[in-house]
Amino acid sequence: MTRSIALVLLFALRTAHGAACTAREPLPIKLFNDAGVGDDVLHRAKEEAAWLLKSTCVDLTWVPCLVVSRSNLTPCQAPVRAIEMHILSSPATNDFSEDAMGIAMPHLASGDHAGVFLSRVRQTAARNAGIIDVCDLLGYVMAHEIGHVLLHSTTHSSEGLMRAEFRPADLKKAGQRQLKFTPEQAQAIHRNALAHGR
Repeated sequence: MTRSIALVLLFALRTAHGAACTAREPLPIKLFNDAGVGDDVLHRAKEEAAWLLKSTCVDLTWVPCLVVSRSNLTPCQAPVRAIEMHILSSPATNDFSEDAMGIAMPHLASGDHAGVFLSRVRQTAARNAGIIDVCDLLGYVMAHEIGHVLLHSTTHSSEGLMRAEFRPADLKKAGQRQLKFTPEQAQAIHRNALAHGR
Protein backbone atom coordinates (compact mmCIF):
# COMPACT_ATOMS: atom_id res chain seq x y z
CA MET A 1 0.00 0.00 0.00
CA THR A 2 2.76 2.45 1.00
CA ARG A 3 4.69 1.61 -2.16
CA SER A 4 1.60 2.28 -4.31
CA ILE A 5 1.10 5.67 -2.69
CA ALA A 6 4.78 6.54 -3.22
CA LEU A 7 4.55 5.60 -6.92
CA VAL A 8 1.41 7.70 -7.39
CA LEU A 9 3.08 10.70 -5.72
CA LEU A 10 6.22 10.28 -7.84
CA PHE A 11 4.12 10.12 -11.01
CA ALA A 12 2.18 13.23 -9.95
CA LEU A 13 5.39 15.16 -9.30
CA ARG A 14 6.83 14.22 -12.68
CA THR A 15 3.59 15.13 -14.40
CA ALA A 16 3.43 18.50 -12.66
CA HIS A 17 6.98 19.42 -13.64
CA GLY A 18 7.18 18.56 -17.29
CA ALA A 19 5.38 15.57 -18.71
CA ALA A 20 3.53 17.97 -21.03
CA CYS A 21 6.66 18.12 -23.19
CA THR A 22 6.10 15.96 -26.24
CA ALA A 23 9.22 17.49 -27.80
CA ARG A 24 11.92 19.82 -26.56
CA GLU A 25 13.02 22.74 -28.67
CA PRO A 26 16.75 23.54 -28.69
CA LEU A 27 17.55 27.24 -28.34
CA PRO A 28 21.09 28.60 -28.74
CA ILE A 29 22.13 31.57 -26.58
CA LYS A 30 25.18 33.61 -27.58
CA LEU A 31 26.59 34.53 -24.18
CA PHE A 32 28.88 37.54 -23.84
CA ASN A 33 30.47 37.79 -20.40
CA ASP A 34 31.18 41.54 -20.65
CA ALA A 35 31.38 41.87 -16.84
CA GLY A 36 33.97 39.10 -16.46
CA VAL A 37 31.87 36.95 -14.14
CA GLY A 38 33.87 34.07 -12.61
CA ASP A 39 33.50 30.62 -14.19
CA ASP A 40 31.90 29.02 -11.11
CA VAL A 41 29.26 31.73 -10.73
CA LEU A 42 28.53 31.75 -14.45
CA HIS A 43 28.27 27.95 -14.61
CA ARG A 44 25.72 27.83 -11.78
CA ALA A 45 23.73 30.74 -13.26
CA LYS A 46 23.57 29.04 -16.66
CA GLU A 47 22.40 25.82 -15.03
CA GLU A 48 19.64 27.66 -13.17
CA ALA A 49 18.45 29.52 -16.27
CA ALA A 50 18.50 26.30 -18.31
CA TRP A 51 16.49 24.49 -15.61
CA LEU A 52 13.84 27.22 -15.67
CA LEU A 53 13.52 27.14 -19.47
CA LYS A 54 13.47 23.35 -19.47
CA SER A 55 10.11 23.57 -17.67
CA THR A 56 8.79 25.25 -20.84
CA CYS A 57 10.13 22.40 -23.01
CA VAL A 58 13.02 24.56 -24.26
CA ASP A 59 16.62 23.32 -24.03
CA LEU A 60 19.17 26.13 -23.87
CA THR A 61 22.54 25.68 -25.55
CA TRP A 62 25.13 28.20 -24.40
CA VAL A 63 27.55 29.50 -27.02
CA PRO A 64 30.39 31.37 -25.25
CA CYS A 65 31.34 34.50 -27.19
CA LEU A 66 34.25 36.88 -26.78
CA VAL A 67 33.41 40.54 -26.46
CA VAL A 68 34.32 42.33 -29.69
CA SER A 69 37.23 44.72 -29.12
CA ARG A 70 40.29 46.07 -30.88
CA SER A 71 42.14 42.90 -29.95
CA ASN A 72 39.21 40.68 -30.99
CA LEU A 73 37.41 41.68 -34.17
CA THR A 74 36.12 38.19 -34.93
CA PRO A 75 32.32 37.96 -34.61
CA CYS A 76 30.87 35.15 -32.56
CA GLN A 77 30.02 32.04 -34.55
CA ALA A 78 26.55 30.82 -33.65
CA PRO A 79 23.34 29.82 -35.41
CA VAL A 80 21.54 32.76 -37.03
CA ARG A 81 18.53 32.29 -34.76
CA ALA A 82 20.56 32.49 -31.55
CA ILE A 83 19.49 34.98 -28.89
CA GLU A 84 22.28 37.34 -27.85
CA MET A 85 22.72 37.68 -24.08
CA HIS A 86 25.20 40.08 -22.43
CA ILE A 87 26.19 40.09 -18.78
CA LEU A 88 26.95 43.76 -18.22
CA SER A 89 28.67 45.33 -15.23
CA SER A 90 25.89 47.91 -14.82
CA PRO A 91 23.31 49.84 -16.86
CA ALA A 92 24.89 52.15 -19.44
CA THR A 93 22.40 54.94 -18.69
CA ASN A 94 20.26 56.20 -15.81
CA ASP A 95 17.03 55.44 -17.70
CA PHE A 96 16.39 52.24 -15.75
CA SER A 97 14.43 51.98 -12.51
CA GLU A 98 16.47 51.18 -9.40
CA ASP A 99 15.00 47.67 -9.28
CA ALA A 100 15.77 46.79 -12.92
CA MET A 101 18.30 43.95 -13.08
CA GLY A 102 18.21 43.41 -16.84
CA ILE A 103 16.87 44.41 -20.23
CA ALA A 104 15.35 42.62 -23.21
CA MET A 105 15.02 43.85 -26.78
CA PRO A 106 12.89 41.37 -28.71
CA HIS A 107 13.13 41.78 -32.46
CA LEU A 108 15.83 44.41 -32.51
CA ALA A 109 16.80 45.06 -36.14
CA SER A 110 19.80 42.72 -35.94
CA GLY A 111 18.11 40.03 -33.86
CA ASP A 112 16.89 39.29 -30.33
CA HIS A 113 19.02 40.77 -27.55
CA ALA A 114 18.99 40.67 -23.76
CA GLY A 115 21.24 41.83 -20.98
CA VAL A 116 21.71 41.41 -17.24
CA PHE A 117 23.18 44.06 -14.93
CA LEU A 118 25.61 42.26 -12.62
CA SER A 119 25.94 45.14 -10.15
CA ARG A 120 22.16 45.19 -9.64
CA VAL A 121 22.05 41.40 -9.21
CA ARG A 122 24.82 41.58 -6.59
CA GLN A 123 23.10 44.43 -4.73
CA THR A 124 19.78 42.57 -4.64
CA ALA A 125 21.43 39.34 -3.48
CA ALA A 126 23.33 41.26 -0.76
CA ARG A 127 20.10 42.88 0.48
CA ASN A 128 18.56 39.41 0.65
CA ALA A 129 21.46 37.44 2.10
CA GLY A 130 20.41 34.03 3.32
CA ILE A 131 17.41 34.02 0.97
CA ILE A 132 19.11 33.79 -2.44
CA ASP A 133 22.71 33.95 -3.66
CA VAL A 134 24.23 35.75 -6.65
CA CYS A 135 24.51 32.58 -8.76
CA ASP A 136 20.85 31.63 -8.49
CA LEU A 137 19.59 35.20 -8.85
CA LEU A 138 21.75 35.74 -11.93
CA GLY A 139 20.23 32.61 -13.46
CA TYR A 140 16.70 33.77 -12.67
CA VAL A 141 17.30 37.20 -14.20
CA MET A 142 18.81 35.60 -17.32
CA ALA A 143 15.75 33.33 -17.65
CA HIS A 144 13.45 36.32 -17.09
CA GLU A 145 15.07 38.28 -19.93
CA ILE A 146 15.07 35.25 -22.26
CA GLY A 147 11.39 34.93 -21.35
CA HIS A 148 10.77 38.47 -22.60
CA VAL A 149 12.45 37.65 -25.91
CA LEU A 150 10.46 34.45 -26.40
CA LEU A 151 7.20 36.09 -25.34
CA HIS A 152 7.89 38.88 -27.87
CA SER A 153 7.09 41.42 -25.19
CA THR A 154 8.69 43.68 -22.60
CA THR A 155 5.53 43.75 -20.46
CA HIS A 156 5.43 42.07 -17.07
CA SER A 157 2.95 39.86 -15.26
CA SER A 158 1.51 40.15 -11.78
CA GLU A 159 2.84 36.74 -10.72
CA GLY A 160 5.60 34.25 -11.39
CA LEU A 161 9.01 34.69 -12.94
CA MET A 162 7.90 37.48 -15.28
CA ARG A 163 7.05 39.97 -12.51
CA ALA A 164 8.50 43.46 -12.96
CA GLU A 165 10.15 43.42 -9.53
CA PHE A 166 11.17 40.49 -7.37
CA ARG A 167 9.82 41.04 -3.85
CA PRO A 168 11.47 39.29 -0.88
CA ALA A 169 8.73 36.65 -1.07
CA ASP A 170 9.56 36.05 -4.77
CA LEU A 171 13.27 35.81 -4.00
CA LYS A 172 12.52 33.28 -1.27
CA LYS A 173 10.55 31.21 -3.79
CA ALA A 174 13.41 31.54 -6.28
CA GLY A 175 15.91 30.34 -3.68
CA GLN A 176 13.70 27.26 -3.21
CA ARG A 177 13.19 26.79 -6.99
CA GLN A 178 9.51 27.64 -6.65
CA LEU A 179 9.42 30.82 -8.77
CA LYS A 180 8.57 29.75 -12.32
CA PHE A 181 6.84 30.78 -15.51
CA THR A 182 3.05 30.57 -15.33
CA PRO A 183 1.51 27.69 -17.34
CA GLU A 184 0.25 30.19 -19.94
CA GLN A 185 3.69 31.78 -20.27
CA ALA A 186 5.33 28.33 -20.54
CA GLN A 187 3.02 27.38 -23.40
CA ALA A 188 3.64 30.66 -25.23
CA ILE A 189 7.41 30.41 -24.73
CA HIS A 190 7.49 26.88 -26.14
CA ARG A 191 5.27 27.80 -29.08
CA ASN A 192 7.39 30.88 -29.88
CA ALA A 193 10.64 28.93 -29.46
CA LEU A 194 9.38 26.48 -32.10
CA ALA A 195 8.66 29.37 -34.45
CA HIS A 196 12.00 31.00 -33.57
CA GLY A 197 13.82 27.90 -34.80
CA ARG A 198 12.23 27.92 -38.24
